[in-house]
Amino acid sequence: MPAPELSIFITNNPYLNPEHLWYQVEALNAQSDQRFQVFYLNQAPDPEPLHQALQQARYTCSVIPLPFPWLANTCCWDMVSVTGRLLAQPVHGKWWTYLHKECLPAPDFVEKLLQGLAAAEAELGSDCVFRLNQLRCEQDLQALKGLGLNYLDKLAASQPVTWIDRVPFVPGPVYRQAPWSEDAFALSVDWSRRSGLFNLRIPLFFQDLFDVFYQLPQLPAFAHIPQVHLGQPVIYHLNHPRAFYEYRREFLQQVRQYPKIFGHLALYELAQDDFDYQEDFTQQQRVIPQHLHQFVRYMRYSERGTVTLWLKHLSF
Repeated sequence: MPAPELSIFITNNPYLNPEHLWYQVEALNAQSDQRFQVFYLNQAPDPEPLHQALQQARYTCSVIPLPFPWLANTCCWDMVSVTGRLLAQPVHGKWWTYLHKECLPAPDFVEKLLQGLAAAEAELGSDCVFRLNQLRCEQDLQALKGLGLNYLDKLAASQPVTWIDRVPFVPGPVYRQAPWSEDAFALSVDWSRRSGLFNLRIPLFFQDLFDVFYQLPQLPAFAHIPQVHLGQPVIYHLNHPRAFYEYRREFLQQVRQYPKIFGHLALYELAQDDFDYQEDFTQQQRVIPQHLHQFVRYMRYSERGTVTLWLKHLSF
């Protein structure tokens, strides 16, 4: 039997309430187009809440345990190399996309996504970076419970805003070429393999998958790759506490003890400074304070930053 046309990778991180999974499973069950399969990338030490939620799933799904190192009650996640290994497996259809467990796809998400991909491919080919519409919602999990039945319709009516511009979302053209901005994405499985985009041999801890898309047009091997916005597929991103667990003295003191694991990264340099990085930061803040912003930028964009190392890999 051929694989479904779309693979959805979903990260089950250990920090958010497992009840998010129940709502997400319902949203996936409600998809108007069922040509998809889901791979749950489990970071949680106890997989039982995930398995319980998936008892209600009416779609094809698999759970993949991720044996990431843990230090000071912090999961050291590395989604870049994990994605490369997963994409190398002969279990995927034509396309793939990536969600977090606090993300609820609209009922026509898969339908609109596959329609947009097909339309764009007819003109531009499949070797593209496709941007979707991950919308910021004011509602958190507790508020979602108060919406009752048809909560996805009520989320849509609450005027969720676009991720960067923070303006109410209005569906756009089926597809148009536009520069990348932070959002959800979809890629061709074949191009992801051929390009080597995620085929790294070194771990890039705490590195998001989308950061590199900003930089691709500056790389000769990727300068010809179109960046395309699909204006209609929608994902509702619930409000939730921030979880910069790597931004704590307790964790960084532990990092110092493992140069073989972290020594190639700017994170290891930051760990040499005995500063309480959690100072003046609360998980409820949606705009991170200046020092934390500098910390994250150094961790990703300095000489040994994760994005810098990633780009060096892609330049060879």
